[in-house]
This record gives sequence, structure tokens and C-alpha cells, in this order.
Amino acid sequence: AYLEDKGIHFDEYELVRFLKWWVKFNRVHPAIQYGPLVKRHISYSLANNISEPKSLDKIYYYRERGVFNEENLPMPDSVLEPSLQDTVGTRMLEDASLRNWFSPLPVDVWASFVSQHAIMTKGLASDAEVRNTILAMLSKELKRQ
Repeated sequence: AYLEDKGIHFDEYELVRFLKWWVKFNRVHPAIQYGPLVKRHISYSLANNISEPKSLDKIYYYRERGVFNEENLPMPDSVLEPSLQDTVGTRMLEDASLRNWFSPLPVDVWASFVSQHAIMTKGLASDAEVRNTILAMLSKELKRQ
């Protein structure tokens, strides 16, 4: 980790370690009220990504595996990357100390996003399978409600 003008920058491994540490630290020394301030000052880069660092403050959601169990579904940028979620673990993300940081992606937020996504709007034959998966998932969720 190194300090930037905006705060602390982590690589993927360091971010995972920090999130796990934050949960454990809060069990011993509750500092949940400082969570939003801490989150605002963290940026990170994924191991396989050479683009600009991402601000952790712009990540609001994680995939709820019971709902979003398909890996090829398009997701908004505000959703934690599957590689990070898998490494940190959904159980950690559900911890009270991270509740101000992340929540499960609501289906209505995802439906609004995916309805405007190119997979749904362009109608390419190559995207037909993903479109069918999206529509089946939305149908399943509507029946559940």
C-alpha cells in the first residue's frame, strides 16, 4: 500500500487483507462509525487490470449468489468484482462492520442497469444465450416476489 493524494492505494491482495483485517479489528475495537470515512480514502487496482485505480467509495454492492449465480451476467461498475468477492468471501462482506460499505445488489437496480446494456439493446445473435439467461433470471425473481 502507498499513500496517494486521495488516500491509500492497495493492490488486489492488499485490499483483501485489509477488508479481512477491518472485520476482525471491529470485533475487538468497534470503529464502525469511521467506516465510511476509511472507505472514502481507499483506491485499488486488480492484479490483471492495468487501467486506472478504482475508488472503493464507488463500490456499493456485491453479488448475492442465490440470485446472481451466473458469471457471464453484465454488472454495473458499482458491484464488487467477482474475484474480490470470492477471495474476501460473502460472509465477510455481510459482516456488520462492512454493512455501511456494501450491500447485496438489489434486483431492481440490476434490472434497470441491464435493461440499458448493449446485450439487451443491440439484439446481436451472439448475445442471445446471455439475454435468455437474463430474462429467465428476471422471470424467476418476479415469481419469487
